[in-house]
Amino acid sequence: MKTANIPATVVVKSGTFKGTYERRPGSKRDKDLYCWFNTADASMPHISIDMSYMHENFQYFHVTFDVYKGANQSGDVLERASYSIHFVIDRETDVVSPVPRRTTDARRWNVPDMKTEGSALGFADMDRKAVEVAKEFYSAAFMQSL
Repeated sequence: MKTANIPATVVVKSGTFKGTYERRPGSKRDKDLYCWFNTADASMPHISIDMSYMHENFQYFHVTFDVYKGANQSGDVLERASYSIHFVIDRETDVVSPVPRRTTDARRWNVPDMKTEGSALGFADMDRKAVEVAKEFYSAAFMQSL
């Protein structure tokens, strides 16, 4: 599938991360990066895709969770960050797989208890959930591009 054929709105109809995802610019600095955000639930991870001419084929993307680097005694968030897991799509089999060693290096954060919006997920949980998000989004985008 060509990146240009990914719909601006992707509806994931089943699975853990079902919902409507809408495309928005992903970065002020990178005009080719686009993100698909869940319109009904901001706590859902989002999908980021480089749509530059160098990435004409939809083969690489990443799933990002918003996380918080700890909280103070009263529960106020100290710092918001992003945790991303990168994926590759096999062009022959359409299998979506995580790219080994291509995640945010959270070890430098030195925080034992990571919190996502509204729920507590550890890094291993986010790694597993990202695989679900990636497969559900890719499947829905592919079917809606036909």
